[in-house]
Amino acid sequence: MWGQLPVWIDLRDFVAWIGRHISLKAPTVRTEDVAGPSAKDEVPDNAQNPDALYYDRDLVIRWAENFSNRLSKNERDVYKLSYGASLNLREMARELNYKGSSGPKYILECINGKLRLFLRDLPWLSPDDFNRDAFSLFMDTVISILKKGPAKP
Repeated sequence: MWGQLPVWIDLRDFVAWIGRHISLKAPTVRTEDVAGPSAKDEVPDNAQNPDALYYDRDLVIRWAENFSNRLSKNERDVYKLSYGASLNLREMARELNYKGSSGPKYILECINGKLRLFLRDLPWLSPDDFNRDAFSLFMDTVISILKKGPAKP
């Protein structure tokens, strides 16, 4: 509305007007909420470029450590058997002494929900900025951490 009159403009014109008054450059992503505040956690500018095959190996490993620390003991056991040993639900239930496959199935659904929530905004790991190598490194690191022993306090 302009005064009392409705105003219709083309969407491209509106975006161009916004671009003149507001910087449309992608901001540098900080991962303070995931890995804690640190100057090392700042993601480089070329991480936003989908054509670049770059990903920060150390940062992905740190995120995997943080994710593994968020899992409960039952979730850790199911994660190891599902993703590490590739067992099906029936085999996991037998291994973990559940009466049926619904026990590990529910826990696996909880794990997948946590995983989606954890990865949703991370560069190289989110669906919008997916890098297969970074995701493989993340999953392999989580599995190796869980195989080593109990969660850190």
